[in-house]
Amino acid sequence: MKECTSTELEEYTSTQLEEYTNTQMEEYTSTQMEEYTRTQMEEYSSTQVEEYTRAEMEEYTSTQLEKYTRAEMEEYTAHNWNNTPAHRWKNTPGHKWKNTAAHRRKNTPGHR
Repeated sequence: MKECTSTELEEYTSTQLEEYTNTQMEEYTSTQMEEYTRTQMEEYSSTQVEEYTRAEMEEYTSTQLEKYTRAEMEEYTAHNWNNTPAHRWKNTPGHKWKNTAAHRRKNTPGHR
């Protein structure tokens, strides 16, 4: 075995230490970066999914509500239309024929 001078030993040691430190740092950095990136991506993904889901739900809800309201209105209209006497406005006491177009034209002063 060759004898080393203290300078050679120091050089060797510092080189080894530097390489070791570089490797450790690179490993640490890449691990940290990977974890950071994973966390960021998970956060981003969950936010996106949440926003997408919220948007979907709002769209779905408003569509359903619109359909429900339309159905309600149609039902209400149909129900009331069917139960309303056809000429109830003509049959109001005291105004029996007053509101019909034909009689209104005949009874308007200044018109023939």
